[in-house]
Amino acid sequence: MMGRFLVGSSSITILFSLFTAISGSEAAQPHTESARETSASPRSMKGWELYSWQAKTGEWRFTLCPGTNRLKSIQEILSQGVPLGELRQQLSRLAAGEHVFWRSAAWFQETHNPQFDPGCRQPPAETVGVIKDVCAKRGLQLRIIP
Repeated sequence: MMGRFLVGSSSITILFSLFTAISGSEAAQPHTESARETSASPRSMKGWELYSWQAKTGEWRFTLCPGTNRLKSIQEILSQGVPLGELRQQLSRLAAGEHVFWRSAAWFQETHNPQFDPGCRQPPAETVGVIKDVCAKRGLQLRIIP
């Protein structure tokens, strides 16, 4: 009886040692924030579409959405608008190398309805520069479509 207990204890000890060694080696591997960020960075096969307009309050709003083969509705674009600070955060989460297509008012009217103007415009040069800098630092390919 005692022999079986010792064998059982040895087996448990060996399994515990093996588990500790495996767990310890995984725990010893560094998990950096940038490694987690890279694996969680969103990607879009068709790039990203960026829209901008000035709200009635005077604040510039932006919508960043995955590119698709369909036109976005005006409601879809305007309902997702965020201020510049949030856009910067959204852009900084995208994977390096992603393409961002910034749509202009002319493009929007040409593709939707020439008589309708939802107010999609580009903000002042200073704000455009901020967005260009964020994209460049993140390694995003920004293309402004006139």
